[in-house]
Amino acid sequence: MRINRVYVLPAALLLIILVSSVFAYQSNNSDIYKGVSDNWRVTLTINNKNLSTISCEYIGNRTDAIHNFEYKLSGASNYFSGSEQRNWTSGYRYETNTSNNNLAPNGNNEFIITLTLDGESEKLILKK
Repeated sequence: MRINRVYVLPAALLLIILVSSVFAYQSNNSDIYKGVSDNWRVTLTINNKNLSTISCEYIGNRTDAIHNFEYKLSGASNYFSGSEQRNWTSGYRYETNTSNNNLAPNGNNEFIITLTLDGESEKLILKK
């Protein structure tokens, strides 16, 4: 059996292009989980580069100053949390980046986040 050399180079180039496209897609692919309530809009973005971004925006009707914010995000077996303290007099938004640390959703493909604002807590479910 003879292989025609005319077809080898184009076939090899096509294979290289296909493989590199798959790797490029996987490296840019992100999973986005969202949750909304009367008071909060939360987005969790997990990408394949070992980085997570969480954004928590207060959308409630509170008009007095906010002094303390805390959150705890839990998934399948691990969690991460954060807090911030100072005086905010209007619209509150918290955003941070963190390493994934193998962050994975629970068995329902969800994350649960507990948000605490000046001692008042609320839980949200984040879904894809």
